[in-house]
Amino acid sequence: MMVGIGFAHYKVSKGKIKIDYIGAPPLDMSDVGREYSEGNFDVLDSVEINAKSILACSLCAMPARGPEALMHNFEVIAAHTRDRNRRALLHCG
Repeated sequence: MMVGIGFAHYKVSKGKIKIDYIGAPPLDMSDVGREYSEGNFDVLDSVEINAKSILACSLCAMPARGPEALMHNFEVIAAHTRDRNRRALLHCG
């Protein structure tokens, strides 16, 4: 079914976000018809996002490095940052 109009309903609870997409079919497939519906609104799709465990979070969260480590490796860190930014910008254009 092609959705004419719809919305997302978010239910946030401790450790979980549930998202339901609620929509109704379009009147027809014309430009104007896709904007209107006389049908019933139903849940057409759902997804749940669960929080990571404390162990998983502790493995990806790292303490900040001190100035001695940063300045010692400054050229390597700067080159990595420039490369990361270059790759990120590829998705923007």
